[in-house]
Amino acid sequence: MKEGTVYRTGRSRRIPNAEKRARNQCAANCLLPFIAGLAVLGIGANLFSTERYFHEQQIAFNEVEDKIVTSDQQIYDGDLVHKTDEYVAMAEDYDFGIAVPHSVKLERHTEYCQWSEFTTQECETCERTTDDGDTESYDCNCVETFHYVKKWRNHRINSLLFDQPANHHNPQRDPFPSAKRFAQDVTTTGGLGISPEIVGNFRGPQRPLVFTHHGEPIPRDGIFQRISDSLFGPPPTPRFEPARVGLEGLMSSPAAEQNFIYTNHDDGWFFSPYEASNLERILRGFGQFLEGSLFDWQLGDLYDMINGCTPGDIRVRYDVADPKDLSVMGQMRRDAGPNGVLIPFVARNGFKIGLAHAGIHSPEAMFSNETKEAHYNCKIARALCVIAGVAVIFLTNKLGVTSFAGVLRPGLGVTLLLLASTWGALYGLSDWGGWDSDAWTVGFGVFGVGLLLTSAKGGRVSSSTKKKLH
Repeated sequence: MKEGTVYRTGRSRRIPNAEKRARNQCAANCLLPFIAGLAVLGIGANLFSTERYFHEQQIAFNEVEDKIVTSDQQIYDGDLVHKTDEYVAMAEDYDFGIAVPHSVKLERHTEYCQWSEFTTQECETCERTTDDGDTESYDCNCVETFHYVKKWRNHRINSLLFDQPANHHNPQRDPFPSAKRFAQDVTTTGGLGISPEIVGNFRGPQRPLVFTHHGEPIPRDGIFQRISDSLFGPPPTPRFEPARVGLEGLMSSPAAEQNFIYTNHDDGWFFSPYEASNLERILRGFGQFLEGSLFDWQLGDLYDMINGCTPGDIRVRYDVADPKDLSVMGQMRRDAGPNGVLIPFVARNGFKIGLAHAGIHSPEAMFSNETKEAHYNCKIARALCVIAGVAVIFLTNKLGVTSFAGVLRPGLGVTLLLLASTWGALYGLSDWGGWDSDAWTVGFGVFGVGLLLTSAKGGRVSSSTKKKLH
């Protein structure tokens, strides 16, 4: 499996001034308003969903905090039970025939060998006279150059719209995308079952899964590894599993049908090379001839032959969550198993409480961890409101919304808008009044109203207005 990053330079073309103006107009009048609209709607929807989840969560926690039954008390059917114990579980990924004992979660990371395209521009500086008699500078005689980079990525890239799509073709095969697999039959050592719905809410650390001969650890004694460990600290210690036992099911798995093999790499990669059909090779060669790249040889191609991956290659590795102990909380169902099964508890407001945390935690600590996580997500959503505020500034200016602020001083309207949006976000971030005071609604509304009242078209005033003011 080759891992090198390959760089190639594509064609260069001169951009006519008319095309450059058309691009700028399209960006200003079509693309940017569309992105701004998505930002306002998306950030607003995300803010609403995160705040609503946090609000409902706290109501549910307040309702049940005095009703929790611990494992050393008498437990009845329907009780909200907290349990901390060792467990028996096996997380599996049937696609690769992998089963890891004493694990609650397997996370599959898939990467794809793909080309990406980006452009650079070199322009001259020209001058012209405006209708007001002023002289302004602008870019002219621009030359655009296309560049291509090939490396492993965690997503696929559509190469159809590349300038040279045949020479930088990205196959789009994706038989096994990234996924999370949770153990289905989890029980504590005391025999209490834990439902898959609760296990799916697991919170805890993960570490890489690596298969070696007899499960022997791979030492980190390379010079670059030692330098990295001294500068950034050592990475999580992988879990080493015996390859003979752990990979026994790979040969008969669906992954084997896609030519996946285990590479014995230190990071535990499974690899599947891409094999193009004869028809695809012929069509690609014909496309390279048409676009003029058939005989375009570069120094990067020599490195590509030595250490470059092939577009369409796929590699997969795993992270595993295998804590020694598990703390869980849920509702007891006596009739669902020989010793009972914990399922999510449904509060009066409909919020489901089904928690699973790695390690030994009290009920209060589990509630605190969940609260901190939800609160953090709210703060991120509130901070993004600044971006929404800038998007509203842009949209209101495009719609021609003006006010007195726009004729007082160039840029004053935009300055006031940014200050208002920042204040609104900080108001929500500080949580003044507590989570139940709807601070997020006030913050979002304040800067939204401020944007509409103070925005000035374009953030500046015309030359005729300047003359009148003077």
